[in-house]
Amino acid sequence: MTDTSPLPPPVLPVRAGPAIQRTPDIESGAVGHSVRDLLTSQNEQLGPLARGAVRPQGEAAPTFPTFDARGGTGLRAPSTILDRALDASSPEAAVAKFVGTAVLNPATSAVDAYKTGQIRQAQADFLNKYAPVLKDMSKNLGDAMRAMHALGDWLGKNQIPTNDIRGIMQRKAATGDQEGRDLDDALDSTTDPDTRAKLQAMKNDFDAWKKDRDTRVANEWKEETDLENRIDKMNREAFYNQSTLLSGAGRAGDRPGIETSGDQVTNSTHQLGSALNYAAGIRNLLLQERQRMVTATLGRRP
Repeated sequence: MTDTSPLPPPVLPVRAGPAIQRTPDIESGAVGHSVRDLLTSQNEQLGPLARGAVRPQGEAAPTFPTFDARGGTGLRAPSTILDRALDASSPEAAVAKFVGTAVLNPATSAVDAYKTGQIRQAQADFLNKYAPVLKDMSKNLGDAMRAMHALGDWLGKNQIPTNDIRGIMQRKAATGDQEGRDLDDALDSTTDPDTRAKLQAMKNDFDAWKKDRDTRVANEWKEETDLENRIDKMNREAFYNQSTLLSGAGRAGDRPGIETSGDQVTNSTHQLGSALNYAAGIRNLLLQERQRMVTATLGRRP
């Protein structure tokens, strides 16, 4: 009886998988080029501020500026001659001073009271007119101090990670080593000439590949070491200098501010020249710290 069942389909050939694409090598100077491109981009965003960075004197790290209000008492209302005369240790002394001042110097006391009243009114008008601005200035300065303190605290608890780039390079440098040892073991244990010839050909190809691997990895190690050194310098600058400095923003001593009674502003030191110097000092401080971080990012010691 004739078998009429269909023939099984032929076995399809197994297609070879696509060649493994080798990722590009890290080019020499890649880290330096990337850093310079990054800093150039940031400088363009900061504009004149980046160009106006003031370098600290010598190697000393920047410090917070001090605010000196001794150049003026702000806008606290002045006292008259009679006010000061009545500021005595006892009622009897106050009466004696009042009589001596008001009776013996009536004209002087009257003029002083009139002029002092004008000054008080001018101060009150100024404080009433600019109260919202003065309050905003105090709030903004306080917010800035708190933000610097929070940033300093964050810098003290966090580090720029290396993402195990050294471990990655070590694994890359060791890639294929086990296969090479396996080939050596197979050659040592094989006596068949044909098999040995095939294994030796594989070993020759492997040795050529390994030599090329070592050459490429040796060039990339330079970039890895450069990147690690830069990260280390940046972490040191952030932890040992910026963290300590900025964390102390809330303890930076006196600063420009206002005094209030209820919802009314009764005194202000924001209008003093020393307040402007203080604000400029804060600006220069932050620019100096940025300059130090730029130096560290470039791989140099601040």
